[in-house]
Amino acid sequence: MILNLRIFSQFNSDCYTASDNLLNSFAAKLELETWTNGVYLLPESLRTAIVAINELPITDDTL
Repeated sequence: MILNLRIFSQFNSDCYTASDNLLNSFAAKLELETWTNGVYLLPESLRTAIVAINELPITDDTL
């Protein structure tokens, strides 16, 4: 099953991001040892992540 979350906080008129409140409500955590900045893993039982695309590094892999 794929869940498409569109619950974001607007911090200016052109950009949305995953807010701290949203990330905390899902117990989402950064694991920078295995994932890049912008990928927040949810608890293991959910087997999913929230990706804040505006926080991803600008590289060929994230375009």
